[in-house]
Amino acid sequence: MSDAFDLLDAALIRAIAMTIVCILLWRLMLSAEHVGFKSGPRLMRRRTWTIGTLPYFLSTASGIVLTQAPFLVLGWIHADGREAAMFRAADLLAQGLAIAGLAGGAMFLPMLADAINARDLRSTRRVVRRWCVLVGTLNLGGLAALGIFGDDLLAFFGPHYRDAYPLLLVIGTSIGGSMTASVFLSVVQYHGGGRQVIRTSLAWSGVGLLAMLVLGSRWEALGVAVGQAGAFLGMYLTFMIRARRFLRGTEHEATGA
Repeated sequence: MSDAFDLLDAALIRAIAMTIVCILLWRLMLSAEHVGFKSGPRLMRRRTWTIGTLPYFLSTASGIVLTQAPFLVLGWIHADGREAAMFRAADLLAQGLAIAGLAGGAMFLPMLADAINARDLRSTRRVVRRWCVLVGTLNLGGLAALGIFGDDLLAFFGPHYRDAYPLLLVIGTSIGGSMTASVFLSVVQYHGGGRQVIRTSLAWSGVGLLAMLVLGSRWEALGVAVGQAGAFLGMYLTFMIRARRFLRGTEHEATGA
């Protein structure tokens, strides 16, 4: 009997851990959610819940498509898997930059929702500004660290993974910029722009997939990374432009009067 820890064992442990985390989050939600959610009108529960959560679902699905598509594209273009492995190594290191955005969401999105619900434009602007300063600064620092130490960090995967250094910088820039600008998606969404979120997310997912196919066939993994980064940054730039009209207003509107 072998004592080796193989890939199947790792996948099993990961699945068990994720299941436990999901159960704990579900229990936390049941204990923390507003009592009105537990006893709302029965006739509106399913329809209202479905309509209200559809933008979140589709925007998240679009992000997953853009995140996972590079491996499908590279696997199709280069069947030996080398380019996909290079991309994966760079992506794993760059994903550390997403921590700032996730922490920012936990800290600021409830305050943003309250400010928008109260029609307090001044507070809304303040939350958005603080998000951009905090998350943007952390991501700039993280990107600088990747620029300085990224080559050595990639070497932990193997000496030949140093070739993925340009990929690391492109993917890191994409993640850092997207996480910083993701607050504008929430601004549009919380102002009732669910359909805009769906259309924008799906459109940029299609553009990104096409760009990855075209650029990847020319510049391999680097082309795929550029296509992915362009789609993410273009999507959040679109949300930033559309959020501007919600963040404009008079002082009369800012006080919620």
